[in-house]
Amino acid sequence: MTTTMTSVLRVKVGPWGGSGGIPWDEGGSGADNIYTGIRGIFIWTMIEGIIAILLQYDDNGKPRMGTIHGSTAAQDWHRIFRLYSQEARLDFPDEILTGISGSYYDGLIRSLKFKIYSGSKDAYRLLDFGSAGGTRFEFTGDEAGAIVGFSGRSGERLDAIGLYFVVWNPDRFYKAMRMQGHLAFRTSPLRLQINPQELQDGSSEEE
Repeated sequence: MTTTMTSVLRVKVGPWGGSGGIPWDEGGSGADNIYTGIRGIFIWTMIEGIIAILLQYDDNGKPRMGTIHGSTAAQDWHRIFRLYSQEARLDFPDEILTGISGSYYDGLIRSLKFKIYSGSKDAYRLLDFGSAGGTRFEFTGDEAGAIVGFSGRSGERLDAIGLYFVVWNPDRFYKAMRMQGHLAFRTSPLRLQINPQELQDGSSEEE
């Protein structure tokens, strides 16, 4: 099956959580890179919740590791021992990230759940991290596109998290956002190699 380089709509959703920590961005127009997918999720947890997160991205077919956001202890564990509390790898591009949910309490992210779709199996799987409790949040973009980047705030813990979503079906996406009560902000277009059959009418400009 042939692929084509296409400009597709990319939007920013969130963040959820507290206002502490330092803002970070992996996927926005002002970020160092604009990624095309998610390949890996690495989480450090303690009893109070998520203390650090590291994402591995896809950059038009090449794996790119992001930056550890959160605890300096977690950064040391990774630098010296390459240790994580929990990790999950996606078989990208067959597997794509389509949703995220979780909870936060006292301005910190306590739990995260990631929803992954497998094209070859036509099925979803869920990944759970942290301890539930506090204010819940949820985003899902099933059959409308995929999560391709993240943003947030962190200090010695993960204070907040948001995401970047590439939209393949705008009508389905904005309907889902209205139903879920989210605000989605349009950002710079994403240049993506994708199967033309996966694109819906009006969702892209082909070169």
